[in-house]
Amino acid sequence: MKNNILLTIPLISLAITGCSTAYTITSTPSNANIFVNTIPRGKTPTMIRYKNSFGRDVDLSIMKDGYETMNVSLTSEGGVRNFNLNKINIDAEKKDPDSFKRTSIPIFEIINLQNNLDYNKSWNIIFSIISKNFDVAMMDKNSGYIRSHWNYKSTGIVRDDYRTRVTIKFNLDKTNLELKSEANFKYNNNWIQGSDINSLETIKTDIKAMIE
Repeated sequence: MKNNILLTIPLISLAITGCSTAYTITSTPSNANIFVNTIPRGKTPTMIRYKNSFGRDVDLSIMKDGYETMNVSLTSEGGVRNFNLNKINIDAEKKDPDSFKRTSIPIFEIINLQNNLDYNKSWNIIFSIISKNFDVAMMDKNSGYIRSHWNYKSTGIVRDDYRTRVTIKFNLDKTNLELKSEANFKYNNNWIQGSDINSLETIKTDIKAMIE
């Protein structure tokens, strides 16, 4: 008697208005991380159902430790997409990203608020600035705390070896806030802690322009 083997591929749905298109994402080797528009979406092999909006393409990145990251755009034509990943030359010299500063404890920077700016308006401004640059992971308006998800695209391209996030917290009387940027750089399979200068300066400049 022959045995029937069923391969189960997870289905991920992206909720965007428009006509739905299905893609089966595979890679050689398999078990690679999938990012759609910089958001983690599981590992290969995976089926993605994307609701195309006005013919816009989907930014897809395939990442696996020891292999080069692949960045492609998926058109509105669905089907199977297989990606052959290239091994990274482990002997090649690997340098820290230009904006990365190694530190075991990233320091909070203090930003004072305008005297006549109420807390609700300040909170809305901060939330708008953070959500424009990052996906929000945690927030609590009562305590005045916001932390973003890790962003793998702060250098302009998706990288599986570099990630950044920001944290903002208001003081108890809501007269100032503290801002810090964290960054991790993967080297020899270990995450090195630090901060990202560019992310910190960008967020800090945007906040000061609105609330100082």
